[in-house]
Amino acid sequence: MKIKLPLLSALAATALSMGIALPSLAEPGILSGMQPGSRVNVRSQPTTQSYSSHYGLVGDRIEIIKDARGHDGYIWYYVRFPSGAEGWVRGDFVTVPVSYPGYPGYPGYPGSPDYPENPGYGRERTVAVFQTNTYSVKVFRHRGQLYMNVYNRRTDSQELNWARAEAVTSARGTSYYSGNRRYDYNVFRGSNGRYTIEVRYQGRLVARERGYQVW
Repeated sequence: MKIKLPLLSALAATALSMGIALPSLAEPGILSGMQPGSRVNVRSQPTTQSYSSHYGLVGDRIEIIKDARGHDGYIWYYVRFPSGAEGWVRGDFVTVPVSYPGYPGYPGYPGSPDYPENPGYGRERTVAVFQTNTYSVKVFRHRGQLYMNVYNRRTDSQELNWARAEAVTSARGTSYYSGNRRYDYNVFRGSNGRYTIEVRYQGRLVARERGYQVW
């Protein structure tokens, strides 16, 4: 964790001026990205237009203090580093490990993070995150609903962003389905824990790639 400018008290003052009430309980997370060790900006407010007072590195362990939806449509996390530094990081650079048992994609049950009566029900929960030679993929839950993000690194384009997804589990593994007006995406997690993504255009297979986990 590298400090650029100025002292961290400025972040606390910004949070107070914004009326942010930070809860006392934190949740663990990890900074994620395409290249291990690459920089992730930590900002004073939940927007890319705000000042980046310092940065973290992909793979850094963090504590998630609070989340908020920004005007850009992304979920942003107010995070704390082991050094004590704090600030806002956009949600697609944060991985929240799933902390409950069972197959990904199953509905929440009483006591699970995806159950509406649970205090952490509104927090984003990562179900699957991996990369292929072309894609960066994230499947996650928010308020009990499953979503999928797909980023095409070759074309530098976000093909899916907070697209609703469905999950089907069998003895072979779990499939996550989503899509847009042009393409359908099928993410498969085998019983061995390995990921594959298939992309179809009007029912025709146009891409099939094996994935590897980013951390």
